Amino acid sequence: MIKKVLVFSLCLITSSQYSQEIPPKKVEEVLEWNFEVKYSSRTAATIMIDVTQKNGWEIFGQIQPKGSFIMPTSFNYNVNTSFELIGLTQEFGSRDTTLMDVPVNSFPGQKAHFEQKIKILSKKNFNLTVRYDYMACGRGVCFPPIDGTKVIAIRGTEGS
Repeated sequence: MIKKVLVFSLCLITSSQYSQEIPPKKVEEVLEWNFEVKYSSRTAATIMIDVTQKNGWEIFGQIQPKGSFIMPTSFNYNVNTSFELIGLTQEFGSRDTTLMDVPVNSFPGQKAHFEQKIKILSKKNFNLTVRYDYMACGRGVCFPPIDGTKVIAIRGTEGS
């Protein structure tokens, strides 16, 4: 909680010092999250998470360099008896750079991509809930840390 307050304070200072244009009112104006399930077998699937980034806005990687004040993107899954996570959420396309002279790991360009593999244990269809936390910056300003929740329908091993 203290880290979120610190990050929010830095965002306010940053936005007043560096912004020459009016930032978007809602993060949804510059970022769009999409979740999709790709099945590799009846018992295995991958949650595909794509973030479309508009107008120079970016989100950040799950691991930030030492000295970064940016809140890393994180994912938390409601693990239960219906499925198991296979490994950690993987990210594709992030790179180390700087933001206001501070080292960060971000996704340049218009896309960020994450994948989480799961083993399906339930015979019946079920819902998987993922909570995702992230921070978005662009054009010298940042939104305060944001959290979202997505419920994803998963086909059980006997589902169609």
